[in-house]
Amino acid sequence: MKKIISAILLLSVITVMFASCNNGGADITLPPEETTSPVAENTVYSFIYKNTAITPHAKMSELLNGIGDPTFYEESPSCLYQGLDKDYTYPGFKLRTYPENEVDYVLNVCFTDDSVATPEGIMLGSTRSEVINAYGSSFTEQNGNVVYVKGNTELRFRFDGDSVSAIEYWAIEQ
Repeated sequence: MKKIISAILLLSVITVMFASCNNGGADITLPPEETTSPVAENTVYSFIYKNTAITPHAKMSELLNGIGDPTFYEESPSCLYQGLDKDYTYPGFKLRTYPENEVDYVLNVCFTDDSVATPEGIMLGSTRSEVINAYGSSFTEQNGNVVYVKGNTELRFRFDGDSVSAIEYWAIEQ
């Protein structure tokens, strides 16, 4: 029952967000109702793009069919891992992967403009009170960021005054 209520609430928030905030930018779409994505399970933070849940630690190869080709791609030797860090740029966000055992996993997702939003409707330019209303008051402040932790993921918000200036999803090292 909780999953059904959560799915309905998520669907409502995303519908309102899509109708009023997309500004012709990235394709923000609703996840299928029968989804078994991490968002529906509510155990980690995920970003939804083109019906695909992008979750830190997810295998990049499993996401590419859903999110499509990036507008820009770049790779460089990893400072922390053996192999290459890979950066993918999409409309409204950038995604970085880390290599492990010859598999690329999502390290972080950073919003680059207000054409995308979190499933809870928060985007660049949202207010601090909107963030707290959407995510609650169980956060920590680290280096000027409001940080929410769920499972092995973090969702970070940076503010310029009262306005969200950065949104980042991060994989937590295990």
